[in-house]
Amino acid sequence: MSSFYKKSIRDWMDAQWPNGAYTETAIWLDLNDYAGFGKGAGETVWATAPPILTVRHMQHYGDLDFLKESLHHHIRWFGFLTRNFESGMKDKGFDIELKNYTGGGSGLGDWLCLPERDLFLTHTAFYMASGRCIAYTAKQLGVTGLYHRSLELANRIKARISKIYLKNGFDDFDFPKGTAS
Repeated sequence: MSSFYKKSIRDWMDAQWPNGAYTETAIWLDLNDYAGFGKGAGETVWATAPPILTVRHMQHYGDLDFLKESLHHHIRWFGFLTRNFESGMKDKGFDIELKNYTGGGSGLGDWLCLPERDLFLTHTAFYMASGRCIAYTAKQLGVTGLYHRSLELANRIKARISKIYLKNGFDDFDFPKGTAS
């Protein structure tokens, strides 16, 4: 299985756009570009698969060489998200405080949920996951500065999620304004 995971991740790295964006699929099939933040950029959930799979591969197989090989690609993806996430979400109709948001929007989410899918949360959580993956990889490779910067940004994203969704500060996770129907 190690070879399968590495090949899949390498296919994504080979398909990575010059702007740092990962495609939704490797090879790029122009399936859901509307859900990404730029030409060829995959939707945040699917395009975050390479850094997540790399971390899982490391946790299962202990392959530091593959971490080294893939890190610069994942940094480019995270940089793409950092540069484009806020404006991309705004272009998709998500305002910064999610006033009157009760789910929906552009992107992928839980396909089997009964209420409206919360796509803002899905995009934002996988943006946070990208930062955590970079931090994990940097820590494993002893790149201390990158570890701290990535973890700090991931924690800021986490704090934003908490501020918007945890109305009483700790346990009432729901759509920011209104209710899921």
